[in-house]
Amino acid sequence: MSGSANVQRVDVITDFGNQMMSFQEEATAGVTSIEQQVNRALEWVLHDAPSEAQQRIRKCEQKVSEAQAALDSARIKNAGMDHGEGSSMYDEKKALDLAKKRLDHAREKYETIKKWGNKARREIDEFRGRIAALKRHLEGDLPRALALLDRTRASLDRYLERQVGAGGASTAPAAGAFLDKEQAETAETTEDPRD
Repeated sequence: MSGSANVQRVDVITDFGNQMMSFQEEATAGVTSIEQQVNRALEWVLHDAPSEAQQRIRKCEQKVSEAQAALDSARIKNAGMDHGEGSSMYDEKKALDLAKKRLDHAREKYETIKKWGNKARREIDEFRGRIAALKRHLEGDLPRALALLDRTRASLDRYLERQVGAGGASTAPAAGAFLDKEQAETAETTEDPRD
């Protein structure tokens, strides 16, 4: 292969690399933010909501006990009276029925929360698996791509310097590296897990 390359603008590589770096920073911040929100939601679904539901159940159980005690007290009070003189205990029975319905409702809510907690845990585990792949790309593939861009740009800069030395004209300024020396070495030595 002979002849010379028609290199017009090396700065396009620099612009592309800068855009990749911006994407990496924004995507990493977005992933971190989403993970924090998911963790807070899971904490609420698995711990806070069930705890609150159990507290509601205990309060409802206490109300049932109090309503039962009030009905028993009314029965004892009415035991020695004629039916015409005694209370029908209607209010006490209604209060007990209402307290029992509220207790049943609180227990149903607790079971629903447990069911949704288990479903949320499974969905979040799946989400974490998928987000891990994105994180691997952000932490491994992008730095390797940036290192490749650095090497490509450096090669083109050397080529353009040779062309200028040979009488050609350079139209693109040399640019700095996207990665510092340590990052570039890490990106080059990190193996791609898909290989």
